Amino acid sequence: LSAKRFISILLIFLLLLNKLLVNGHLVIQASEACGNLKGRSNTMASLPAENNVGHTEVKVDKSVFTWTIGNFNIWCNDMGECRETLLSPTFSSGTNNKLKWQLKLDIVDEKQLSLFLHCKTPSVKAKCKLSILNVKREEENVRKEEKVRRFSENQLSWGYNDFISTNALLKKPKDLTPDDKLTIICEIGEVTIVNISDPIRPEELKIIRNKVIENKLSVDFSKLFKNKKFSDVTLAVGEHEIKAHKIILVGKWEKQKSFKLYCNVVHWVEEWIEAKN
Repeated sequence: LSAKRFISILLIFLLLLNKLLVNGHLVIQASEACGNLKGRSNTMASLPAENNVGHTEVKVDKSVFTWTIGNFNIWCNDMGECRETLLSPTFSSGTNNKLKWQLKLDIVDEKQLSLFLHCKTPSVKAKCKLSILNVKREEENVRKEEKVRRFSENQLSWGYNDFISTNALLKKPKDLTPDDKLTIICEIGEVTIVNISDPIRPEELKIIRNKVIENKLSVDFSKLFKNKKFSDVTLAVGEHEIKAHKIILVGKWEKQKSFKLYCNVVHWVEEWIEAKN
């Protein structure tokens, strides 16, 4: 800056300090306040009512049923034409055990064990898994549905015609049928969609209210800054007048330091003079 220009700016600055002393507080020019205000969102969110909050939950209720078949080899190998399809006891799953299920075990062509899960209470959406419990109490020969399946009037059963071969059972009798018992594990995960209304806690409501008020004040102050009609401070620079508002100037001063104030005023005046020229 030239000495003459610097002295002019300094005189303007001193004039501003003298004019803008309000109730013992030194106030700052409003350019930065405007910048901050313009950067804030002008969108006003409605203040939610206390019960106007909720979420949707994809819920999975898991149930496990264990079915043990004693003297399995007699049924599998010795009954021939007398063999009947084995039906498990009916078991329940889901909320309040409202869903009813049953397992069906049979032999196909004397080579394969078929195992099916039958739903007795359609319509249900579920993920299912079938397995054999070995002598170590570990699941083996696990077969499962990777996607959610709908059990409806048209499709009540799910399972496999080739769940496990009879040869595989005969090769590992001590592991898969200890004490001549075959134990089947059935796991069902019922899938439901639940809407949950959740009232706002008082402390959360207070935070929301404060945020809404803060946003509204920002919008209001932004409108006030742009409207010179209700200005209550006039800054005179040469032949030009700049309209301003005490409330904005005083409010911004609380966050400023003297040196920063000086830099802001000098920068602001320079920009204003260049724009006018």
